[in-house]
Parts: sequence; structure tokens; C-alpha cells
Amino acid sequence: MNKKILDNIKKAAERDKRKRRDPRYLRAMAFLTKKGALKANRDFTKWYRGKLNVKDALWAGKHLEPRILEVLPAIALRLPKEVLLTDAPVTLLKAIAALKNTDQEGPDFLGVPFKKYKVWINLALNDGRTKPVKDQKQMRSFRLSPESIKKLEKRMKKTGLSGAGVIEALL
Repeated sequence: MNKKILDNIKKAAERDKRKRRDPRYLRAMAFLTKKGALKANRDFTKWYRGKLNVKDALWAGKHLEPRILEVLPAIALRLPKEVLLTDAPVTLLKAIAALKNTDQEGPDFLGVPFKKYKVWINLALNDGRTKPVKDQKQMRSFRLSPESIKKLEKRMKKTGLSGAGVIEALL
């Protein structure tokens, strides 16, 4: 009985070892570790290709690393030009839409509850170019009188701030 269990464990370990050499897993982990979304105790830099193919990430998340499924909707929203969403499943697109709308409740994504993948939306990434959603500025427009605009411009010159910076300082 024990020998049979040990044989099954060894076979599973060998299958896992083979899967971890799969290029789909290596490319997905390389992208996510380079961007700072995930941490790993292995160096994936030689597998980094600049863009993340969703098919690769989904395969790796389903077969090896469930954390990839947790972080995928948030990364796809935060880095839209670097995540290739061609042939993305509808569940992923719905998860991204729920995150974009800042919904309090949303759909599960391949067994990952909304609350679990919503946490990743405010993760600070390594590149520093993209801000977490909570820190992103929102566009608002105001109709100001010419007199108010002159006052705003005068304060902009005096403080060296932008118009939005002056208004934020007053708030």
C-alpha cells in the first residue's frame, strides 16, 4: 500500500517537473515576475518576450501556478498593450470589465472569486510607469469664468504647479 502511494507521488512529481519546463509556463512567469506582479525563487529572465499571451497564462494557471489566474485580470487591465487578449475567454473579459467599472461584486474567473483577484488591481508594479487604480487621476472638466481662469493662471505661475495641481492644493 505504501509503495503504491510513494510511486504515485513520484509520478506526480515527475509530471510537475516536466510541466515546469514547458515554454508556456516559462513565458507567463517571466512576464509576471519581470513586471513585479508575482515573485519567484527562480530566474525567468531569458524567457521574457515583452508581451503576455493569454493562452500561455491560462494554461500555466490551470496546470501549475494558480496565482497566475488570480493576477491575470488585473494585469490585463493595467497593461492592456502588453497583454495579448486574442482568443481570450469571455469569463476573462467579464472579469476585466468588472474591475474597470470598479464594481464591488463581480463574476468568478475560472474558480477564483472576485474579491481575490480584485486585490491585485492596486499592486505597485516594478516599471513605475503604471499607477495603481486607486492612485490614477480621473478626468473632470469645469467651466470657469474668465476671471477665475486669470486667477488660476496667476497662481500657476506663482507656485509652479499645473492647473490641476493648484486646484488639488486648494482642496
